[in-house]
Amino acid sequence: MLSKEQLGTYLKSIRDNLKMSLREVNKKTGISYTHLNMIENGKRNVSPALLRNLAELYCLDYLDLYEKAGYIDLIEDEKKLDKISLSELFKDTVPLLRYS
Repeated sequence: MLSKEQLGTYLKSIRDNLKMSLREVNKKTGISYTHLNMIENGKRNVSPALLRNLAELYCLDYLDLYEKAGYIDLIEDEKKLDKISLSELFKDTVPLLRYS
């Protein structure tokens, strides 16, 4: 697990390597420029939802970011969900009725 400062530095280095500005990340993710800046400077914690958005934009594995941020319990939950098939997930639902 990385500290807030280390995680912020890591995210900034990824963004810099992709040659993206904070404004570009803001436009593509909807995450405010100020919030992103505070995260990269270790002044604010980053939520799992935000990590997932950044992982998608930066082409990273979001589970790796969860681990770096210390969201270990979420990693296990996500792995359990990945193992559930769609039929298992919806087995207790009522089938849709078709109207003609």
